[in-house]
Amino acid sequence: MCWYSLIRITVSPPFAEKKNPAKIIQEINQYNQIKESIATKHGVHFVNITSISRKAESNPALLAEDQLHPSGKMCCMWVDKALPVIVNEIKTMDSQNR
Repeated sequence: MCWYSLIRITVSPPFAEKKNPAKIIQEINQYNQIKESIATKHGVHFVNITSISRKAESNPALLAEDQLHPSGKMCCMWVDKALPVIVNEIKTMDSQNR
């Protein structure tokens, strides 16, 4: 199994100040639910990092200087959330191959 097959991550788009934030949140939540359902159906782990991405609204340190892309700090938070899932999958795969 390839690494990219083990885990799928979804992110929020940049915060749209002049758009309808409630609608964007609703659409992202629906999109994430669909992606999680599809991932589960195909036996692929789904790590939803949207809650971390949304913290950037009140914590500018989570965005890069361009205020569009994630900062290294946010990426580390994503890794911290995804890493246990990846490690567990590796251990499971390893035990099945013995």
